[in-house]
Amino acid sequence: VMNTMSPTKDEKKQFESALQRVNLPTGKDDFIQPDWFSYEVFYHVYCNYVKRHDVEVVFSQLSGGKKPYIALPQLRDFLNKTQRDPRLNEILYPYYTDDQVRALIRRYESNVTMADKGHMTVLGFQKFLQSDENRLIDAMALDLTHDMTQPLCHYFINSSHNTYLTGHQLTGKSSVEIYRQALLSGCRCVELDCWDGTGGEQEPVITHGYTMVTEIPFK
Repeated sequence: VMNTMSPTKDEKKQFESALQRVNLPTGKDDFIQPDWFSYEVFYHVYCNYVKRHDVEVVFSQLSGGKKPYIALPQLRDFLNKTQRDPRLNEILYPYYTDDQVRALIRRYESNVTMADKGHMTVLGFQKFLQSDENRLIDAMALDLTHDMTQPLCHYFINSSHNTYLTGHQLTGKSSVEIYRQALLSGCRCVELDCWDGTGGEQEPVITHGYTMVTEIPFK
């Protein structure tokens, strides 16, 4: 497993540390019983090995950076004020209640003691963000009701040209928000015009080349 997941020496050390955190053997000749290696164990090894620093930043902001967990009120406010699309109808898509948030914590928080207190750790928070609860597309929209066996060119695709633009093709402004709006509107193909950056780090940017359109960092 270690040779498959960690081809370099440094990566092997990181993976060994991830195994140790979930009390799995790490010796060269050790054997992991298949019965031990459940999906839950695999997920914890994965999270310890592949760090999601972006998720950790959000989690730290919610918890105030002082506690290893977020409480139910903090998670509820995050769902209703930050994660929620403000354009949603409040009757068709009501706000999360405390009981619903408590159910989410019990579903995604592996630490039973934390879950019983209404607390969610960063691993539980990451698991929740990666779950179907946060899928970009409504599950009902994925049901196939048409013949999908034809060549791709036989279908119309809801696509977007110069997605990043907020207005004029030559002098308009670029915005990441437009990608979000396009996807929420049902768009299935967006355009990313990638150009070399001009700053000191030369990070790639998204812009309409050879025009007066503003740039946004690719990252």
